[in-house]
Amino acid sequence: LGSHAGGVMVSSLEQEFAVKLEVKYAVAVNSAMSGLHCAVAAAEVGPGFEVICDPIVHFGAVATMYHNGVPIFADVKEDTFLIDSESVKERITDRTKAIICTHLFGLPCDMDPIMEIAKDHGLVVIEDAAQAIGAKYKDKAVGSIGDITVFSFEQSKHITSGDGGMVTTNSPEHADKVRVMRIIGFRPEERSLVSERWKGGRLGWNFRMTELQGAVLRAQLARLDQIVELHRDVARIYDEVLKGCEWLRPQHVEEGLTHSYWQYAALFYGTDEEYEKFKTLMKEEGCGASYGYTQRPATLYPLITEVEMRAYGRGCPIKCPFYEGEAQYGAGVTPVAERILPRIVLLSLPWLDPDAARKNAEALSRVIEKF
Repeated sequence: LGSHAGGVMVSSLEQEFAVKLEVKYAVAVNSAMSGLHCAVAAAEVGPGFEVICDPIVHFGAVATMYHNGVPIFADVKEDTFLIDSESVKERITDRTKAIICTHLFGLPCDMDPIMEIAKDHGLVVIEDAAQAIGAKYKDKAVGSIGDITVFSFEQSKHITSGDGGMVTTNSPEHADKVRVMRIIGFRPEERSLVSERWKGGRLGWNFRMTELQGAVLRAQLARLDQIVELHRDVARIYDEVLKGCEWLRPQHVEEGLTHSYWQYAALFYGTDEEYEKFKTLMKEEGCGASYGYTQRPATLYPLITEVEMRAYGRGCPIKCPFYEGEAQYGAGVTPVAERILPRIVLLSLPWLDPDAARKNAEALSRVIEKF
């Protein structure tokens, strides 16, 4: 069962989530990707329209292409790894419909200038907060700032039901569109006969959250603040170790922002040879880390560079007859993202095991001493 079929767990989760984030509406879905799909549809993106996305992850671009929209990539800031509002401004055309900004690793994007740009051009702002539940931007919870926000409950996230997602908004129109789209395009509460439900419906998908997922998430939502604080505890340990280190700098957190640390990320500065030496020392000292995250920005993914072939065929969405722009993909489109992404270091974040966190931090400290 799901909330559309008389269940109480999902509908209760939606209500509790909305209260927690201080938003008017929360709509549960079966994954964050489904939520992005619905959010882009709620923004009325379709053939011929462009959506500005950031390039570190590809999810916003994929959600755009689901609707035969065209992803346009803005670059990122080197110190935060987050979408650069100045780059966003440069990418806007008369075909732009929305902006998707990703709160990467739990750090909120600089939302004020993005919201101002969107207001000036009549655009919808979609926050991808899959990694950032519990984060705050100037005392506002992530999820209460943009027009539509999407959260993830995939198994690696702060709270999880194995998979699942939530879409939040303060707009009754956007909330209504998402609700209809997640249940095969109709409103089951309006008519008892299935054949009658389609009279006011539209094309939709089966993106419902189950009652079991709702029950699991309600229990965790009550502990969300405690869980996020445990993540921050580990981050503080790493912050202390990296204090004053010029060649390994943590993701910069602007004053007034609160990071929720889905991952602890730092950027390596140095030559290729020095980077390899660093990785060797990390392995020798037993310091848990991964390197390069997605390895390359979405602008270099074959899915994007060969989108005409790998999406819908027959040239769509880039060579769609309704599209009159010239989308640019490949090397050089987002130079900052291309430069920094391979050098992003993600340190192990064992938030449930403080002793393991301290041991990993001590190993990192030894690496810094030897480097």
